[in-house]
Amino acid sequence: MEERRLGVWDHADWKAALDWPSPISQVDRLRRATKLGEPLGPDAFLAELEVKAGRRLRVGTQGRPPAQKLLVVATAQQALFAK
Repeated sequence: MEERRLGVWDHADWKAALDWPSPISQVDRLRRATKLGEPLGPDAFLAELEVKAGRRLRVGTQGRPPAQKLLVVATAQQALFAK
């Protein structure tokens, strides 16, 4: 069954597929996605995957949020808890 779905590949086919010249930007994107464990594809495809999974699949930025964003959150919290 697996053979019908994927077709028949031999060593020469795989070598030709992997030897295809790729722009550096595509290689870098593939390496980043592999390293971080995130899906790779167009934004519309990733958005569809996230909807189906019911969660975010893309890796966010590391570290603390910028100060401006913290100020907005602090202001919202003050308004929420103020008497």
